[in-house]
Amino acid sequence: FPVTIKICPGQERFWCSVLSVDRDNRTIVASVANRLIHYDLPVGTELEIGYDNVYDILKPEDMNL
Repeated sequence: FPVTIKICPGQERFWCSVLSVDRDNRTIVASVANRLIHYDLPVGTELEIGYDNVYDILKPEDMNL
């Protein structure tokens, strides 16, 4: 399972699956992981977000599978 992050780029917090991390620029490329209410972004939409928009991190070891 990939690392999942909760982000908030404005009105709504939502989960995204991390695809890549650019530590030099402090950005993350991730895909939307759940349906949204306030944004017209379908599940799977790729976004580039800054570290400062990350509110929570769910790592595979945190999931009781």
